[in-house]
Amino acid sequence: MNDSKRTLIERILPVEEISEEAKKEKKGRAPTFELHYWWTRKPLVASRAAVLGALLPEDFDVQEFKRLVGLGKDKRAHNYNLDELGVDLDYLREKYREVWGTETPTVFDPFAGGGSIPFEALRVGCNAVANDYNPVAYLILRATLEYPKYGEELLKDVEKGLKWIFERAKEELEVFYPKHDGKDVAAYIWSWVASCPQCGFKNPLVGQWWLVRKEKKKLFLEPIVEGNELRLEIKSGEKAPEGTMSRGKGRCLKCGAVIPNEHIRKEMFDNEEEMLLAVVLNNKKGKEYDLPNDEDLMAVERARKVLEDEWDEFLREDLTPLEEMPDDNRGGIWAKLYLKN
Repeated sequence: MNDSKRTLIERILPVEEISEEAKKEKKGRAPTFELHYWWTRKPLVASRAAVLGALLPEDFDVQEFKRLVGLGKDKRAHNYNLDELGVDLDYLREKYREVWGTETPTVFDPFAGGGSIPFEALRVGCNAVANDYNPVAYLILRATLEYPKYGEELLKDVEKGLKWIFERAKEELEVFYPKHDGKDVAAYIWSWVASCPQCGFKNPLVGQWWLVRKEKKKLFLEPIVEGNELRLEIKSGEKAPEGTMSRGKGRCLKCGAVIPNEHIRKEMFDNEEEMLLAVVLNNKKGKEYDLPNDEDLMAVERARKVLEDEWDEFLREDLTPLEEMPDDNRGGIWAKLYLKN
């Protein structure tokens, strides 16, 4: 780098305009974001602004810089490559040379996450070296920067591999997912259970009973207490019953008594009792919902038996994650339950 030269980012950047565009990009989601949700993924417009701002000389025209970033256009800024903006890459490279002594600087990002900065560095004609300690972020990074160059051949190989995995998994696991009227099970909805300290009734700990809450389709579970038994029904309507959990405290469905947070925690740790509330089914027109039946409960017991019988083998084959989870406020009771198991 020429020590007598400073870069544009050291003098000025149109921060407010970049921030406003970044907000819109976050709402609309850039194409690279669809690979996987990443909590701290940086907006592409801000990443391009940071890269160019750090590469271009301080006397570079700010209005021209805005054009390079893609601000003030009809579409979101991240949609524009330099050629679509009418930018001559050779002109840019001469500007890079003024500061860095080379027409193709290398941008190094050792904490690249999902790869927004190296992605934009490549788009503006630079080399990029990137890495991340987190293996998930690293895989997203490679999928963003490297895999596209393999084109459709990679897509075909991935599809073939995933299809093989899916067929093998279906063959081994479908016994644990009995069909409902010929429809495949997509998921099971469970809840923790805590007994009432006043009457002993076992209550599912549910924040809300909604299954679907769309404009044209509203479904919820309605709990019905019959003696000491709980029965559930799936109903449609505008108003669902109140949940049994709020702000860490529970409410008994039978007698209405408050179930203190300390009692709930003790019940979870001592009993680890759960209740199967509903079954989510796949349908061509979308998801459907059904109440669990005897076959579902039998499948759960089969799964527990298999887990018990083959646990030692799972450990030997390193098929079970045993890493400790941090016991902090973000993990809360779920981290403690994981560590206890």
